[in-house]
Amino acid sequence: MGFPVTEEQQLPVSYRLSSSGAVAYVTLNNPPVNAIGADARRLLVDAVDRAEKDGAKRVILSSTGRMFSAGADTREFDKPVAPPVLPDVFDRVENSSVPWIAALHGVTLGGGCELMLSCRYRIATPDAAIGLPEVNLGLVPGAGGTQRLPRLVGAEAALSMICSGAPVTADTALTIGLVEELAEDTVAAALAVPQEKLAATAPVGQRDAMPVLSIVSEKARKNALEAKLDATAPLRAIELIEQTAGMSLSQGQAAETEVFFELRDGEQSKAMRAAFFSARKSGK
Repeated sequence: MGFPVTEEQQLPVSYRLSSSGAVAYVTLNNPPVNAIGADARRLLVDAVDRAEKDGAKRVILSSTGRMFSAGADTREFDKPVAPPVLPDVFDRVENSSVPWIAALHGVTLGGGCELMLSCRYRIATPDAAIGLPEVNLGLVPGAGGTQRLPRLVGAEAALSMICSGAPVTADTALTIGLVEELAEDTVAAALAVPQEKLAATAPVGQRDAMPVLSIVSEKARKNALEAKLDATAPLRAIELIEQTAGMSLSQGQAAETEVFFELRDGEQSKAMRAAFFSARKSGK
């Protein structure tokens, strides 16, 4: 699709190279929630290619509006998804020869959180909230969330976030290692990250997925059963994280994708999604 010069500002993802050529600015601009739909996915891959071709030293990913991103375009949930799919987009971001820095503000949820996890470095505003709420729709995260989050923050914090579906505050995100910094001006902070620090920071997907201690998983199961009348999705998330610990990212993502689509096509998730979209339509 590319970035036509005369239309770039109207696209859901824009690209701009600094005058020095060292920094590529990629901006999500898809109001009202910066959903990552088909056009945004294609443009994110284009941005990876373009930054590499331009010889940029870093990519700073930010967004317009009141939030970073609420994640995948929910209008695509019950349709065949046009390529590139989110896991492939995020793998491309993570494995780019140019490190990406996520400059977050406001709410970052679902696929927006998974996009953030695929970046090399993460900076959030003090009022940010970050989460993976898929269990509230009867789902597990489907674009690497069950695989990258434990690698970044450890199994206990990851299970808490994924199984509850509740976002964490910026302070908590900093404490558990979900973000590296807090700053009022995240783009300026991203510019100030030393290049050698970026180079020395391993991509999340290349880090080890440590075994889940039984005491940790049992606590997560107990909390899931106590918190939800039907805990199918949280329990499947726990099983998934347990079973994929020690696997490569690609192996773990394949298992995650299988569980995601199994749940998505099940009656429980269909009912939960219908109730969610009905409530949203009615403004409740």
